[in-house]
Amino acid sequence: MKKKFTSISINTSEQSQKPTYKKTILDQIVTSKNDVISTNFEDEILQRHTFLLKGEIIEKIKDFVYTQKITGNIMFTQKDLLEQALNSFFVGKQIQKRPPDFIEKRGRKR
Repeated sequence: MKKKFTSISINTSEQSQKPTYKKTILDQIVTSKNDVISTNFEDEILQRHTFLLKGEIIEKIKDFVYTQKITGNIMFTQKDLLEQALNSFFVGKQIQKRPPDFIEKRGRKR
């Protein structure tokens, strides 16, 4: 003799409510038409960009960040390292802004 199982679902008002959550930084990510991902974080606009680097440089970056974290600077990130390194590199350098027509031409090559 086979037994039949019946399932009954009871819908209460508590079950039908959607969970509320606090928005995180990831919820604020906006993708533009140029495939640049940017987010507004601490009143600055961040942009994603890809670089190809030698593997040994990538490993040094990761090792340096790890060293910072284990020596007490637990909030230090790869982003922090690259920003500090590039800011140091640009000190004293003469940098000329690209004209708008040059920027526009470069964007069309993609």
